[in-house]
Amino acid sequence: MGPARSPDAAGALCRAEQRPTVVTITAGANDFFRNDFDVVSSAKRVAQAVDLLLNNDGDLSPALGASRVLDPVTVLPCRALKNVTILVSNYYNIPHPEPAVFQLLDTAVQGFNQALSSWLQIVVAPTGSRVAVVDLYTPSLGRQGLVTIDRRLGYNGPFDFDIHPTNLGHAFLAGEFKKKWNSLP
Repeated sequence: MGPARSPDAAGALCRAEQRPTVVTITAGANDFFRNDFDVVSSAKRVAQAVDLLLNNDGDLSPALGASRVLDPVTVLPCRALKNVTILVSNYYNIPHPEPAVFQLLDTAVQGFNQALSSWLQIVVAPTGSRVAVVDLYTPSLGRQGLVTIDRRLGYNGPFDFDIHPTNLGHAFLAGEFKKKWNSLP
């Protein structure tokens, strides 16, 4: 696979005047709900993005197989982020009211979460940087009102539902990211 030349990807690494010191990532469900049911590959893409953010101009993990992001002007690898904390969340529980659909979704979420943890273990964080997983799944179990499927118009049928966070859900996510941040050494 050749080097990445996406203007969007390049923008994150190449054009940033102010380099971030904290990056938060929550990803994966849109791929799944747009008919990409390979949760292991979705989790790998998240880990590849983390690897690029940390190591684009250095040693990328061969096991992840990410393609370097190149500066569209110089065509050189964009410089990686330095002295950054990257917080990557796993996925929260989706309380689908149909038991069979709930089981399928829960199996997919748990598979994604396990794959994400495994792939992220391969990413090497350079000295001064760190990567931490924010567990959204465990604390979301049994909670009500975190996602729109629990609200009016969030569920119209077994395959017509919305799983985006509600206001309460966004507060929950922020709280879990804050807990992880506060627990870091």
